[in-house]
Amino acid sequence: MNLKWTLGLAALSLAMQANAQTAQKQTRTQQLFNQKTKPAAATTLAQKSTATASRIVAVAMRLYNEDSVSFLLMDTSHISYTGSRGGDLNSEWIKFDTGVNYTNNGSGLEYGYTFSQSFDGNDNIIGSIQKEWDGTAFVNSYATANTFDGNNNMLTSTEMDWNLGTSTWDSSYKYTYTYDGNNNVLTELNQSWNGTTLEDDYRATNTYNTNNMLTLSVDEVWNGTAWENNSRTTITYDMNNVMLTSLRETWNGTAWENSYLQTNTVTGGNIVSSLDQYWNGNWQNMNNTLYTYDGNGNNLTEIAQSWSGSFVNQRKVTRTYNTYNQVLTEQDSTWDGTAWGNIDYDSWGSYYYETYNTASVGNTSAAVTDLKVYPVPAGNLLNVSFANDEATDVTVSVIDMNGHQLKSFSEKGARHFKRTIDTHSFPAGTYFVKINANGKVSYQQFSVVR
Repeated sequence: MNLKWTLGLAALSLAMQANAQTAQKQTRTQQLFNQKTKPAAATTLAQKSTATASRIVAVAMRLYNEDSVSFLLMDTSHISYTGSRGGDLNSEWIKFDTGVNYTNNGSGLEYGYTFSQSFDGNDNIIGSIQKEWDGTAFVNSYATANTFDGNNNMLTSTEMDWNLGTSTWDSSYKYTYTYDGNNNVLTELNQSWNGTTLEDDYRATNTYNTNNMLTLSVDEVWNGTAWENNSRTTITYDMNNVMLTSLRETWNGTAWENSYLQTNTVTGGNIVSSLDQYWNGNWQNMNNTLYTYDGNGNNLTEIAQSWSGSFVNQRKVTRTYNTYNQVLTEQDSTWDGTAWGNIDYDSWGSYYYETYNTASVGNTSAAVTDLKVYPVPAGNLLNVSFANDEATDVTVSVIDMNGHQLKSFSEKGARHFKRTIDTHSFPAGTYFVKINANGKVSYQQFSVVR
């Protein structure tokens, strides 16, 4: 089951402590590359019309450092597409072809890993390969293989790890799904590889209402000979299918016992508060989360509170959006008892997008064709060239990972564009060339070394 990232599951928990927060700040990068085991194939594109859409092309993540009193770039990733495939952070799938990740090693950015995806004729992701940087080259690390039914529902997803000793892929986990007539996931079976065969681990059985909303999910674990109840979750909704309550119960061997309850307050179709409670003979307050939204229903702020006789502010997330209702920035702050500020591990993420024609096939660049940015990495000079299908007003900008514009060039009625950009004053790091051609925008990432 995939819920919106704004409400999230454990990976985006607002109650994480310092060491776990470091992993949380990587969640957005992982969301680009870690698309395994999702039991649906449909992609929701951010569209302004039937022909134009916007897709994510890069993520930059920073962590606050109290010693430098600033956010330091820790992780950046760039992805590229073919044709009319796309996706963003709200999509079930981000259907990119290739991606590369750079990680801060303490002295600057270095390669982290690459990721590639393959597709069937219906643009379902049937395979992916992740390669890790070993200091000299990218080597196989992790892969997935997926199958789909005639309705483009995922049937199986197999995870594999690279065996350096045998130079082969070893299975690690397999996920199998079944569906009802409305393409809702009825069952999910998780199995792990014991070196010889797949062994059952876990399974879930789901029930839906007449609006195709999940109302009950029963989880079972395999004890070696039979399935045993583990937990179950019951969900209720309002008349607009917005979740009101989520009750989790655990199996004590003979009966179901209350465990966890989430109760949402809904205003204007949006969840404005979410109360978390645990069972201790009666319901005890644990956490509360407050949400605000813009006029388009985008989550602007998210304030996490913990219970200490009364609810006390803990952490705040503030977001901004583009005209396609896609997240542009996402910044953490921490409550110091009197005001919001920043401490170690608070994060600040920036997200970059390009517009493209959803009807096009085979175009790798949304705004222009034959785009070349070289040399990469750059030193003191960077060459940028591209062509347009027709004479078009273009603006080419260079921006850093903080979104600051460093250089900008414009040409009117350009059919071909070529310019050498002086980068000798740029510190070593990662940058973007932003191209705006007649309202369509593309980004190309490059790096500077010293």
